[in-house]
Amino acid sequence: MMRNVGGGPLGVLGFDTLGRTGTAVVGDWDGDGIPDAAVVGNFTTNDGELIVLHGVPGGFATPVDVPGSLGPGGVAVAVADLDGNGVPDLVEGSLVTAGPLVLFHGDGLGGFHAAGTIALGAGVRDLIAADLNGDGLIDFAAAGSDLMANVTVALGTGPSSIGPTATYPVGAILSSIAIGDLNGDGAADLAAASESPSVAVSLWVGTGNGMFTPGGTLASGGPPSFVGGVAIGDLDGNHSGDIVATTKTGIAVFRKTLHGFDPPTILPISPSGAISAVAVGDVNGDGALDIVASDLLGSTVNVFPGAGDGSFGSKQAHAAVTTPSKVRLVDLDADGRLDALTASKQLGVSHGVLAPPSGVAPFGVGTPGCLGAEGILTTTSPQIGSASFGFTSTNAPANATGMLFIGKTADVAGSDSLGLGVILHVDPLAPSRFFSVPIHADGGGTAFQALPIPNVPALAGTTFYAQAVFQWPAHAPCLPSPGALSSSRGLAFTFSP
Repeated sequence: MMRNVGGGPLGVLGFDTLGRTGTAVVGDWDGDGIPDAAVVGNFTTNDGELIVLHGVPGGFATPVDVPGSLGPGGVAVAVADLDGNGVPDLVEGSLVTAGPLVLFHGDGLGGFHAAGTIALGAGVRDLIAADLNGDGLIDFAAAGSDLMANVTVALGTGPSSIGPTATYPVGAILSSIAIGDLNGDGAADLAAASESPSVAVSLWVGTGNGMFTPGGTLASGGPPSFVGGVAIGDLDGNHSGDIVATTKTGIAVFRKTLHGFDPPTILPISPSGAISAVAVGDVNGDGALDIVASDLLGSTVNVFPGAGDGSFGSKQAHAAVTTPSKVRLVDLDADGRLDALTASKQLGVSHGVLAPPSGVAPFGVGTPGCLGAEGILTTTSPQIGSASFGFTSTNAPANATGMLFIGKTADVAGSDSLGLGVILHVDPLAPSRFFSVPIHADGGGTAFQALPIPNVPALAGTTFYAQAVFQWPAHAPCLPSPGALSSSRGLAFTFSP
């Protein structure tokens, strides 16, 4: 685990995974507000037994096997609320051709029990559980495991059930899959990364009803990736999804414009590396997406800070646990900064020290969401006249618009003052000043809202309080509160001259 990768010195923490080396997913399995993890093996070591690690302050507890998991052959895991009871469940996918998806229902206390299988009709190397057609039900998209693989899509028809599957041919060895909105129409699109003959990404454009049409292929022209990772994010702020894919030695960035995808920009990492996975997220809290990639052979996690216009700063290489594979970005300690989680023989947490801006102080816990407690922080110190001032909130629902509450009166202990089933740390009923503005989360669940500070000297020394509130969608992996609302911690900020 690499705890904040946005800058500063790093220390590496490793947590036992009983030898699992593949994919990790994150959620709050026991509802305590601290993110937990589930880890499964990979197709190289074939050590596919599913385990969970419960989050504790500062890291993770001793891993626990999930009874009934696939064992050898299990390579992929996803999190979803399969039975609609508001509790996170897990889905494990098998490398074995035509192997089923194995379902595990959560008990809300951190435990899981086997709950049957779903016949997907194909083996998988990567698996996504999401609502692909907007009906509120859980659907599945899988990267196939055979040599001339397909992307397989199965639409949900009810709790823990699917209809007929659809296959989309790629004709190459697949390694990973991503979903996002490539053209700004609000429908989910798919990107599948293949390893040969060169790094290539096959695109499938969603029609909004769960069906997909061919969207072309992107190739970097570089050597094939050792594993092959792909991610989607709006890197330049034009409201269209850009593609980020691993090559063997670096990252290929394909920007989406009005005329299609530009030729790739190559971000080198290591000439002798094996870049195994990539993710996008705002790790330094400036409102722009950054790129985070793991180097399997170099045992590093590498950050390219984004400028928000599609360009990136110099690589920042950070030590990681040995042979990191998949990388996930999540705020593990609700400090308002994303941390990087890598799966290897250990669950890697490389802990960074990126100090919060001066003049701000978080407090309270709010109402945790499906990823645990939600952090909140400012982009810069609250200095009078700052044009770059704004707020970020972490662990929010992906692609959701919430509300940012700002007021003069704090509720330090927190209360449900509006009767909505959510804890508020900013008192909206106080006679002092209170206002709210929308705040939008990206595909990874990090929200940002710019709020430039006017050049009014009289504000100096004045303290305000802020908090973000979000509503989770019907297909969310949990139900945070009766109204599906969650809230971040509170944040005090004092204006300085």
